[in-house]
Amino acid sequence: MQSYLIASRIMTPAKKGGISDRNPLMVYERTIKVSSDKLKGGHHAKNRKCAEASELMILPVFVINMASQPAAYKTVAASIEAYGQGFQLHRIDAVNGHTATQRIGIDDARFDAINGREMLPGEYGCYRSHLKALESFLSDGSPYGLILEDDVVFTETTSARIHDIIKSLPDFDVVKLVNHRSPLFMSLLETDAGDRIGRAIHGPQGSAAAYLVSREGARKLLSALSTMELPWDVAMERFWHHKARLFSSDENILAFSSHSEISNISDQNSGYDEAKHPWYMRLRTSLFRTFDYYVRVHHTLLQPQNPDGSSMKSQSGAYKLPGISLTGELIAAISLLVFMSTVWVETDAYRYIALGFVVAALIRYARTDFWKYEKPMVGWAGLLCVAWTFYVLARFAYIYLFYPEMGTGSAEGIYLFPLFYPTLGFALLLFIRRPFLIAVAFMAISLVILIFGFHYDLSWNERAVTLLQHNPIHAAVSSGFIALCAMAFGIHTLNRNTLDTRARVVLCLLALATFIAALIAIYSLYSKGVWLAMAIAFPTFVVLVALTDKSQTSRMAALVCILIGLLSVFAGEHILQRVGGNTANTSWELLSDLKTGDNIMQDFDKAIKNPETGLSERERLMIWANTLHIWHKNPIFGAGVSWLHYWEKRPYQQTDFTLLHNGYLEIAIRYGFLGLLFYGVLTVWAVRCTWQATRAGLIDSAAFQCYVATLVFFAVTILSNSNVRLAIGESYMALAFGFAFYCQYLLQQHNRQYPRTYF
Repeated sequence: MQSYLIASRIMTPAKKGGISDRNPLMVYERTIKVSSDKLKGGHHAKNRKCAEASELMILPVFVINMASQPAAYKTVAASIEAYGQGFQLHRIDAVNGHTATQRIGIDDARFDAINGREMLPGEYGCYRSHLKALESFLSDGSPYGLILEDDVVFTETTSARIHDIIKSLPDFDVVKLVNHRSPLFMSLLETDAGDRIGRAIHGPQGSAAAYLVSREGARKLLSALSTMELPWDVAMERFWHHKARLFSSDENILAFSSHSEISNISDQNSGYDEAKHPWYMRLRTSLFRTFDYYVRVHHTLLQPQNPDGSSMKSQSGAYKLPGISLTGELIAAISLLVFMSTVWVETDAYRYIALGFVVAALIRYARTDFWKYEKPMVGWAGLLCVAWTFYVLARFAYIYLFYPEMGTGSAEGIYLFPLFYPTLGFALLLFIRRPFLIAVAFMAISLVILIFGFHYDLSWNERAVTLLQHNPIHAAVSSGFIALCAMAFGIHTLNRNTLDTRARVVLCLLALATFIAALIAIYSLYSKGVWLAMAIAFPTFVVLVALTDKSQTSRMAALVCILIGLLSVFAGEHILQRVGGNTANTSWELLSDLKTGDNIMQDFDKAIKNPETGLSERERLMIWANTLHIWHKNPIFGAGVSWLHYWEKRPYQQTDFTLLHNGYLEIAIRYGFLGLLFYGVLTVWAVRCTWQATRAGLIDSAAFQCYVATLVFFAVTILSNSNVRLAIGESYMALAFGFAFYCQYLLQQHNRQYPRTYF
């Protein structure tokens, strides 16, 4: 008992507004230090044993005990004497619900309605006893307290485990230490002793026989639960109601004693059947419990928050990436290169790689990460992707069920891909550990492809022939991506301090050679849309360098790129004029007519019938006019997946192409302005997310510059080509949006974002 006396002398009540109210952990640690100092001078082995225990834990323990059950109290006290030295023991005289002459603080009507039965005397006594214990704890003045019923006992590990809980989660309000069940447990953190602290999705878990409580937690419980509407254990678990940050351990910290079978506090083994109302009077009870269960699931799946709105997951540290072997890193790196290989050769390999990444990430997530609050969350953008996918599926289902004769168009499945964007970003976070080495390999392979993957006409009179892509336009788009990536790679390499001078020079020369080779390919492939896209994306990149990169080296490198670009324009002026002059004139006339005219279809018809309009331009204009004609019938939602049914009645029958040669019209004819809005919002979010990651120092500024420049480049190329439904476009969109989610997960990992979603 010496430890109890020592603890009682040092744990004096704190004044209101004192240190215990402001920082309970500070008082707790100070108490441990003072107690340890007092006992270090002891000469007896027992004193030294008490000193060791005091360094672990000094807490007031409030044991709720019926006066008629002294044996139960002695059992609890003996276990604390044996395994919990340094705990200050207080006995709370339990309220006997059977002998209470007047019940106070109850709502009988509400209790009957939501419980489907009358209140048992033992339940009333249990409830009032816990309120009494909480009031005694607040009067004691200690920063933390332990509330026990007399049917639990300490074990040899209890003291250290409780100490670790307080040390690991000092800002808790309530932590339940025993439960009858803990199914579907969501872990907030794991203590040094190996206990997982969190919340159970399925409940109630049952039992309020032992729980830790802070002063703030006690105040919240007393304020919200002063009127009894439910049994205490059920009411206490409803943290969404009383607003206390309540958690529980996944395994019991204390053990139930033999007295748990005969406890008179809750009297839980008798009277239920007699107290139940008839089934027709319990309908409201069923509704309440069903609604309460879904509310529980909702709040349990959401990450716990601090009072300031930040996530409590920050107290458990950053999200811990899984260990991965060197072989695993190599496989992931090669897989990512294959995923990006659409810039070198057009195959469907990227789809299988993407599927592999997604499946691997989902397996890891389902097994481990879903059950931890520290996991990255998809946020509202992820939910938007899921909602969009279900919307597209609903459009599919509607046609198949009600209008199967209308059929579906081609490449309709690509609009389901947004479902995988968040998971692809998660896969990048999990498996890609050496992105710089992957970038080096990408540059080297790209240079080889640019040199040997084309047959160039050295006289510049004929368009270059691509050996690996389906047509020169696709190859030109790929070359544009490579050129922009080479610029970013060179700037990053110049500023990468971990490289020695020789490696930096070699890699910068690699970037420069790749950039020049890509420009040559772009000129040689005669793609007017890519020329226009580069004319816009190239200055965008340079402006971004000037605005976001303070390094003079980066700005000098951007200046060199400008000079090379200008020289290439002057050198290839005759090619630009010969190949693109007529198209530029036609486009300018059409834009002028659209700006001043009232009828878009008449303006298109005028341009189509203009004898100076080239053959390929005329073909595109007819396709676009047909598309606008169909889109006009349902501008908000589009024609859906059966748009080809309406294509049969197109105004310009002389063109048979169903590839619309415009990415925006590909979306609009199917899903109208709503589809364009979805991709527009997602793009704006993606840019903002990558910019936030850049500002936080989580990704290099060169990555952000490259990201925005390639987005601009892609956005311009799809004005004249349907790249969104080609391999290069599909893979780029998946990687671009997946990278944005990767940045969002990085921000969460470093406690810069706290999205509130279920997954």
